[in-house]
Amino acid sequence: MSIAITGSTGGYGSRLIKTLSTLVPPAEIIAITRSTSSDRAQALPAGVHLRQADFGDAAALTSAFDGAEIAMIVSVDKIGPEAVELHKTAIDAAVSAGVRKVYYTSHQNASPDSLFAAARDHYETEQYLAGSGIQFTSLRNGFYQGSLKYMIGGVEHTNVIDKPADGKVSWTNNDDLADAAAVLLARDFRGDKAGEYVTLVSSENADMADVAKSVGQALGKDVQRKVMGDQAFVDATEAHGVPRHMAEMFLGMFKEARRGGFLSDDGTLKGLLGRKPTTVDAFLKEAYGKA
Repeated sequence: MSIAITGSTGGYGSRLIKTLSTLVPPAEIIAITRSTSSDRAQALPAGVHLRQADFGDAAALTSAFDGAEIAMIVSVDKIGPEAVELHKTAIDAAVSAGVRKVYYTSHQNASPDSLFAAARDHYETEQYLAGSGIQFTSLRNGFYQGSLKYMIGGVEHTNVIDKPADGKVSWTNNDDLADAAAVLLARDFRGDKAGEYVTLVSSENADMADVAKSVGQALGKDVQRKVMGDQAFVDATEAHGVPRHMAEMFLGMFKEARRGGFLSDDGTLKGLLGRKPTTVDAFLKEAYGKA
């Protein structure tokens, strides 16, 4: 009985495999990557099987899933129809390979009416997965804390977080999410199956004002939170070289946060980890404490 994992050399995938290899025999893990000879692939735990494939090659992906009982499909770093089609290709490949169950990394509050475009993409993928006839678990992950650092990039120089009006968000640690997924996969490996939809979020919520306070404490400076108009944000983001459709997607995150779409007190992640998830404050202190 093997577990195949896509995106195995990315930050999430490599952490997932590292943790999973301590919970199940490494020989039962299939790491799927674009290049089996890359440094990242070679750095994966000893005993893990490396197979080469990507979402753009259905035949290769089907072959990579061969012999696996469980497939973890790590969602691609894209948005819109392209992302959904790539996810569908991966799901079809898993079905064709005879995989028993698919795990998929979705997003917190995935829904057709979300103001955050990526959440709509994940919902569409979930619907396709549910209609495929295969057993599945969709991991509805909270917003990555790593994404938060990207969003406020340069704050150590400007001492300002100038973003649109927002709301509380359950920013969740990337490694915590990977570790929790590893626990669920290991349990499934032993016959304890997870439900179809599992929300994995930090039980702590923070808005940009909270973030500014935490970053300021980490830097030993006064970091101000300023509210930028929606259109001004899109224009400024595009002016910094970000494609307009991506700038509008980022704005959608703030709009959805305003109406509480990313606010949660779900304790599932804490239960799987057996400890309190990494807080935004702790993450930012680690990220900016030496800046």
